[in-house]
Amino acid sequence: MGGDITPKSHERTSRKGGNLIVKINRNQYLDYVLFDSEHKIRHGDSMKRVLFVCLGNICRSPTAEAVFKDRVESAGLEDSIKIDSAGTIAAHAGHPADSRMSTHASARGYELTSISRKVTLDDFTFFTHIYAMDKQNLSDLKAMAPNDSTVELELFLSLDSSASSVEVPDPYYGGAHGFETVLDLIESASDCLLAHLREET
Repeated sequence: MGGDITPKSHERTSRKGGNLIVKINRNQYLDYVLFDSEHKIRHGDSMKRVLFVCLGNICRSPTAEAVFKDRVESAGLEDSIKIDSAGTIAAHAGHPADSRMSTHASARGYELTSISRKVTLDDFTFFTHIYAMDKQNLSDLKAMAPNDSTVELELFLSLDSSASSVEVPDPYYGGAHGFETVLDLIESASDCLLAHLREET
C-alpha cells in the first residue's frame, strides 16, 4: 500500500432506517459499506477484507500483505479482495518496513510499501479475516477484540498443511536466513489463503 496514505479511518455518511451507510477509507481503498444497527457489516457484502498482523508491522505482516497482494492481482481478484497489515504494538507506527526485509522481498519481486500502524477496534469490524503471524500475536488479538466481534482470527500458517511450523518466526534479531524463511513460509501460505477465499465464494 502507498506509504503516503494517511492512517485508516471511517466516518458515518448517512442513515437509512435502522442501518448506517459508512464510508471507510483503508489506504487507497474507499469503500461504502452497509452496516446494520449494531454496526456489523451485512452479509450481503461479498468483499473479502484481509488483515495480516505481527508484532510491530515492519517485517512479517508487511511481507504477507505484499506477497498476498501479488497473488490476488495475478488472479485478477483485486476488486473483490482488499488487503492490509498492522501490528499489535505501536512502537514502529508511521515507519516503513524493515530495510532488511524489504531488500530480501525485493529480490523476489515484492515491494513492501506499507507504513506501520497498530491494530484498532475498527479493524475487527471492517475486516472479514485477520491472520496472526504467531501465537502471541493471536493471543493479543483475541484480547483486543470486542466481545461481539465475529471476524475470523487465525494463525496465518494454519491454512498451510505443508508448513514446517504453525508460526512465522520473527526475523528482526536474526540474520539473512531468517528473512528468507519468512518469505518461504508466507509465499506458500498465501497460495493456500487464495484457494481458501475462492472456496468461500
